[in-house]
Amino acid sequence: MKITKKQLFRIIKESLKNEGIMDMVKDAGSNLYNIGTKIKSGKQYTDIVKASSEDAHELFMSMKGLGTDESKARKILLKRSRDLVKLYQEYGDLLKFLAKMDFDKVVSYALGPGILNAITDNGDLIGWLEDDGLDDEAKMVEAALFEAGVQREMIDV
Repeated sequence: MKITKKQLFRIIKESLKNEGIMDMVKDAGSNLYNIGTKIKSGKQYTDIVKASSEDAHELFMSMKGLGTDESKARKILLKRSRDLVKLYQEYGDLLKFLAKMDFDKVVSYALGPGILNAITDNGDLIGWLEDDGLDDEAKMVEAALFEAGVQREMIDV
């Protein structure tokens, strides 16, 4: 059985929670949130949105790191339900842009080496939705791509 990095990360998270180590992880997550807030309020946020879209960024923010804001992700997908193919492409553009950013040093400093790979996974919007347990939403995006004749594009972050 093959599992993705995000699925492995979720399994590890559940194991840590059961072992009582989650307080340490929450502190690290708080550091990541602070970094994300700095990115959101600065030039990098503007560049990210310019390279993709506000909706793609908000969708990414709702699924990155520990836990998923499922209601926020669903709200964005519902809002963009008439142009899911465009949102899919914008999300791919966001992943490509993040792959070029040099904030991995800051994230590694805050959370330790290798954490960037755990929070920014390879793939596409469909894969992110599936990995975060939003299977129906992933199928909805996949159906929109199929109907439009657009093939999935896997982004290597």
